[in-house]
Amino acid sequence: MSFNTTQHILAIETPNSSPQTFDRIAEVGDIGAMGSKATMHDTSSHSTGDGWGSQRPGLLRQKPFTAPVFFDPSNAQHALDVAGGLGYMHEHPEDGPWLFLEHPHDQPEYATKFYAYIGEIGRPVPVDGILTMQVTFEPTGKPVHFDATALTVNP
Repeated sequence: MSFNTTQHILAIETPNSSPQTFDRIAEVGDIGAMGSKATMHDTSSHSTGDGWGSQRPGLLRQKPFTAPVFFDPSNAQHALDVAGGLGYMHEHPEDGPWLFLEHPHDQPEYATKFYAYIGEIGRPVPVDGILTMQVTFEPTGKPVHFDATALTVNP
């Protein structure tokens, strides 16, 4: 028996698709914490005389997050030199749009659409075992959350 099981999918928009479709990124592992943060601004005043500072939140921003990709050199999505490959998108920056799709157990699907650059990409070289490419996404604006039951995601 499983509790609160959810399948997560990371996908990128299929170029020039109508209706809008997304291509699933193959071999993505556990995605790091996605969230937002507020830039804090110092609003301290020395005139209070009590020695305590204060701060207030400013603009909200999405936090960068990392996802491991189990590297398959024969997969074009993992390529450095193929348009649409993660490495290519890092070297030729474009900011998405990306889709984070969740399939919660026994609940409707929902998605988060966001724009992000691939800010960092790295591949350790183990002596033995699976090659894992670490991909860090740098979101550029406000995410949009929506019901994804009618959305098309290619395998």
